[in-house]
Amino acid sequence: MMRLRWSAVLGVVLAAAIAVAENPCTPSTPVATQKRTGMKHREPASSGTHVEAATVAEMISWEQPDDLTDRDVRSSNSPIDPREEEVFALEGDLWRIAEEANDCDYHLEISAPGKNKKADRVIIEVPNDAAFAEARNNVVAALRAADRTKLENSGEAVLEQSVPLKLTGYAFFDAFHYSPHFSPAHPGKCRFTKAQKLQRGNSHGTCAVATLWELHPVWKLSSTP
Repeated sequence: MMRLRWSAVLGVVLAAAIAVAENPCTPSTPVATQKRTGMKHREPASSGTHVEAATVAEMISWEQPDDLTDRDVRSSNSPIDPREEEVFALEGDLWRIAEEANDCDYHLEISAPGKNKKADRVIIEVPNDAAFAEARNNVVAALRAADRTKLENSGEAVLEQSVPLKLTGYAFFDAFHYSPHFSPAHPGKCRFTKAQKLQRGNSHGTCAVATLWELHPVWKLSSTP
């Protein structure tokens, strides 16, 4: 009897998750004109591709690509760093999820496992494409019911209690948010130093996001105990 009840509960959760994840979303910026769209919307890597383990701390420490002051580099639809051709597996804690209006991707902010909500984070993105539907369903299913409701109603859920996740995807440098400009008189809401601004970029998630390196796209995602 308990097994039947648990199966019923799990079925309700999965149904709710699918309903949220499949909620129609039309990007305000068409896919064809999104910055670095060819890299952001790559198909998942083929079976047998080598997957390298990474940590949040390691991703934050990755060196930035060369020639970022070149606009053509920042908008390139080809890899601008050898790391962008590699696949990584990451474990961490989810603190924020948002379906961004410009591209309809799920933007996840992940800290190292066991850290608090003020810890440095990296961004993980799951596109709104058919090849990534399972990963989108899985992350919504991993949320608590109240957070799923927030995501469905407002497009964003800031979590009071983190959710541990394991993810697999390509490394991606979000050069669109790179900014070499800094004014001490106008430090912005995050009040970054010049070094932090160069590292973290401009309007790249919340102030807790500590690098422009992401995993994007992510096609494997599961909750961990």
